[in-house]
Amino acid sequence: MNHVKPFFIKFLVSLLILYIVLGSIFGVGFVSIFIIATIVSTVSYVIGDGVLLPKTTSFKAALADLAIAFFLIWFFTSNFSLTYNAFTAALMSATGLAIADYFFHRYLRNEVMDSKSKKPHWHVFNYQAEMAEEFTPVRPDVRSDDEER
Repeated sequence: MNHVKPFFIKFLVSLLILYIVLGSIFGVGFVSIFIIATIVSTVSYVIGDGVLLPKTTSFKAALADLAIAFFLIWFFTSNFSLTYNAFTAALMSATGLAIADYFFHRYLRNEVMDSKSKKPHWHVFNYQAEMAEEFTPVRPDVRSDDEER
């Protein structure tokens, strides 16, 4: 699986969304946005797209990407920028990234992943209950309720 082109696409989309949200709305500088986009894209691509996406659905992987992006963006904006409301900035950015990641996962499944890892690995357990009669059925003439006590 070639990882250069998908990672570059994910990085550019992340940079664009973070620039729109963090740069335009919250006034974060471009260098900070570039560093945050690099870290978020790398961690999200390795964990969300490399580990979780082949094993789960696109929605679950996008939720994981939302959580990863939220905590990373919140950490970096609260510690390394002058944003007055880091929680809202992180929530808006992570939501935008999660929506974009959902469509990015469709691209990964259709264009990049090999055929055996396109579908999530579902563990189907086909259990069957055994239906049988008792070996020694209880008959009223053999045993009474008084004997059991």
